[in-house]
Amino acid sequence: MYVTDYFNNRVQKYINQSIDGITIAGINLPLGSALNQLYRPTFFTFDSTETYFYVVDYGNNRVMRYLTNSSTGDNGTLVAGRNGTDNTNISLNGPSGIHHLSFINNDLFIT
Repeated sequence: MYVTDYFNNRVQKYINQSIDGITIAGINLPLGSALNQLYRPTFFTFDSTETYFYVVDYGNNRVMRYLTNSSTGDNGTLVAGRNGTDNTNISLNGPSGIHHLSFINNDLFIT
């Protein structure tokens, strides 16, 4: 099971009904905008091969990509948006959802 841990600024993985989570993206506080930090992550999805996963980094107005075997402190790759908001084509303002469609050109939809 995977959990976007909004208030602790990380993504947790739970194996075989364990109560101890493993941080696979972000770091346990402080929040931030570096490539290894998240600020209020909200949604999560895998690509079709489960090689990568994508995280909506709501507080930083961006979407980040990580290798599936990532761990605490690993850098992600910025795939959409950027820190800050404006009305340019490369900006997001409060992204709140994500969906990967492998059967349609591997498109990534961000809401």
